[in-house]
Amino acid sequence: MTPPPSAWKHRASRLLFEPIVHFFVIGAFLFVAHRLIVGDTRVIVVTPGVRAEVERRFRDSHQRPPSPSELDGELRGWERDEALYREALRDHLDRNDATIRKFLADSVRGREALGIPRRQPTEAELQGWFATHRNLYETPRRYDYGAVAFVKTDRGASAEREQYQRALQAGADPRTLGRPIVGGDLTADELAERRIRVNAILPSVIDTPPLEARNEEWP
Repeated sequence: MTPPPSAWKHRASRLLFEPIVHFFVIGAFLFVAHRLIVGDTRVIVVTPGVRAEVERRFRDSHQRPPSPSELDGELRGWERDEALYREALRDHLDRNDATIRKFLADSVRGREALGIPRRQPTEAELQGWFATHRNLYETPRRYDYGAVAFVKTDRGASAEREQYQRALQAGADPRTLGRPIVGGDLTADELAERRIRVNAILPSVIDTPPLEARNEEWP
């Protein structure tokens, strides 16, 4: 026996007041609203912002703007990466991964650091920090050096050496005295090491006193 229309209306009116119906209606509304605002997560859309960002990255990497075909290839690569990224999120690969966790945490720290006003150090603070960390910026001082050899086997080497020394003491320029000068550019430590090695080897070969450190300025 079919119930009268008034009974159907009564049941429908009672159903409209059921909390479970309200729950499903609100859920359906939220689902539709989310789809309209966010769109289908399975559809990848290349927005103007994405296109500009991909083009900027290409320009920074290659120091020139991309050609149409190059930009199209870069965009196809971005679409593939975006698809793989969304697939990884669906599979929850971002969870319990120490590398991803640290990267995200560092990103948040960097974002927060950008919002912190930076205090400019005073001149005294800068000078104090530089004095404490001088070794990070200061390079060792280097010295030009030159040496002239007088071989013992040459006749008159001792007399030539004495004559050469007298000329130097008189203020002569070593470059004008007619003998080859062997030199280089060394730090104080390197020069001391070279002087020790030369003094240990050369006396048996050349007629010259031990090398000494001398500060001279040649014109």
